[in-house]
Amino acid sequence: MIDWKTIILQNPWWKGNKDLDLLKVEDSSFFIERKNLKITPNTIYLIKGPRRVGKSIYLKTIAQNNPKDSTYINLDTLPNIKINDLIKTIEQDISVNSKKILLLDEIQSLEDGCEFLKAMVDLNTLKDVCVFVTGSDPRSIEKCKQVLIGRSQEIKIMFPLTFRQFLLTILKKENSNLFNILKNSKINLEDKNNIIFENYKILEPYFIELDTYFKIFLLTGGFPETINSYFSTKKISEKYYEDIIQKIFEKMDKNKSINILKIIVDCLSCSLKYTTLSRKTSYSQDTIKSYLEDLEELLIIFEIKESSKSLIKKFYIKDPFIIHSIINYYNNLDSFIESKNLLFNELELGKFVENVVGSHLHNIYNLNLKYFNVDKKEVDFIYKNKAVEVKYRNNIVMPNLIDGVEEYIILSKSILGPADIIQDNRLVIPVSVFLCLLENPNSFL
Repeated sequence: MIDWKTIILQNPWWKGNKDLDLLKVEDSSFFIERKNLKITPNTIYLIKGPRRVGKSIYLKTIAQNNPKDSTYINLDTLPNIKINDLIKTIEQDISVNSKKILLLDEIQSLEDGCEFLKAMVDLNTLKDVCVFVTGSDPRSIEKCKQVLIGRSQEIKIMFPLTFRQFLLTILKKENSNLFNILKNSKINLEDKNNIIFENYKILEPYFIELDTYFKIFLLTGGFPETINSYFSTKKISEKYYEDIIQKIFEKMDKNKSINILKIIVDCLSCSLKYTTLSRKTSYSQDTIKSYLEDLEELLIIFEIKESSKSLIKKFYIKDPFIIHSIINYYNNLDSFIESKNLLFNELELGKFVENVVGSHLHNIYNLNLKYFNVDKKEVDFIYKNKAVEVKYRNNIVMPNLIDGVEEYIILSKSILGPADIIQDNRLVIPVSVFLCLLENPNSFL
């Protein structure tokens, strides 16, 4: 049986105390607010995302706000527990203590965790309970989704913050006027360029502020700890670069993963074949494919295919701070200083920003996002009949015109004069303004 004292210690709010992790968050520069989910009986929320994005904090916040109705269980602390014992403990807690909210953290730590959830549903134990389940290995959440097909469940995603989420978090505390303007303005690629232009014009006067924050975002990425580290000390502690590598790759061969990822980082805007990766790493193509599949499933990288269905692909990294951590993994230099130096290298910075744009677009459009490279004509990103080209440099060259594309968005480094912003079917706006306006998917917390 489970030692009930362990569960009591994990739920300090039961006796009016505060959780130590939540106290640290409350003392930080910014509390990272995520979307509230409706607490509804007979509902299971499956929350996936990489480590260090705040999933545990999210569950503990729900518990602390509903102390009498909630039970939080960190399954990482119960690695050898038998499923029947856990079911019995939860059944008793629900019936005796009238619990309405069950919060299960790190489901991948429980052997046969998905079958455990299914058994609880089939036993009708959860009919009056709202269940929140997290997994730092997204594959476990996807497995639970399949096991629970036909039951009342929803998949939610917790990634590192997008630039829009980052800005709304910072501005809520530092600039309430701009916060309200941004909160009421958003775009997506389904919008016509004239609609995007109208939203852009609302924020154009604030370009300098937005661009300053964008440069900070390029350093911190969207991880809560790195954001708070920067805003409290104007630096990011070396431990965060090390920690992100340790946590993300704890269940993989770290050195092999980093070696493969370094090739991808060195070629962020390049097309790649498995043969190229194999030649540069000396790993077999089967090994390369296996690791890339794992890294994609772990939400570390993503792939964008060429629109003509060729074998050539582009791989990108999900968050800028992960890129910094990979680049600095093998050197003994100050990672923060080296990351800042990258921002002064125009060629490297252009590729880096293209990666950030690709990540934001992939969040929304996923498999429907393509790139184009035919007959020496190349466009960075295509969604349906709209193309997005990243030109993060001082001089802008208009993109190639290709068949089937009706409108182009060119993402520049800075603002242009009124006569240059719109040219026929091409709209030129700064990357920082475009990304802060870009809406987040409904599945994002």
